[in-house]
Amino acid sequence: MESQSVHPVPPPAALLRRMQKYGSDPRVELSSDESAPLVRCEIESTRGHAVVELTEIDTADVTIQWMQNGTPLQGQDQPVLHLAELSPADTDIYYAIITEKSRQRRSQSLLLAVYPGYPMLDHSARAYVSEGKGLTKGFVVAKAVGPVRKKRYLLRVIGPSLKKFDISRPLMRPVVTLSRRNVSCQGLLQTTDPRIREWEQKAGAFKLDNPEQEFVASAELPPGSYSLTIQAEAGDEGEVLVEIYELNL
Repeated sequence: MESQSVHPVPPPAALLRRMQKYGSDPRVELSSDESAPLVRCEIESTRGHAVVELTEIDTADVTIQWMQNGTPLQGQDQPVLHLAELSPADTDIYYAIITEKSRQRRSQSLLLAVYPGYPMLDHSARAYVSEGKGLTKGFVVAKAVGPVRKKRYLLRVIGPSLKKFDISRPLMRPVVTLSRRNVSCQGLLQTTDPRIREWEQKAGAFKLDNPEQEFVASAELPPGSYSLTIQAEAGDEGEVLVEIYELNL
């Protein structure tokens, strides 16, 4: 008898794990075509929200019902789905049932993975800095469960604005250095981002009398241990306040 080679039968296409998107953007677009590849979105629970939007759909002739793994989401019948106060328990498959002229179809599916975030508590330190006697504030950017992501921080080193708090001698010209494991990270500091003033308000930081006289920067930092060092220029000395905020944007 002539031997015959046996070839494994490939799995049905519906069982293949198809991934089109992999990221942490809290706003996701889904096609109204069910055959489109599964979208995967990962966020930390500290961000707390996600927005899912149907594209390529004429809302005048259809009705929409958003579903969470087969369960209708009450009151969610618009092209845009708003998911708020997310926790790891909300990790699931989300999609929409679209009804048009008595015919139903299912939208592209979203696998939403919510990881527990580990936000750093806001840090602050105050000290008298003089030539040869600086201030070093250490902090740790922790790694959350899941893929490594950078986090954005707001760093403020305040001198002149302390006068309104009855500090008679603030440090006027602080020299600021950010480092990680004794390696300079100055290139990560962004002092000209136009969103800094908005972020200060969201973080609850007090208003600076003369922002141009203070050191305020934002930085996207990967997990690791960091040091923010403040030193005085020759002939300058005084009180300085250091503030570090984690921005949940």
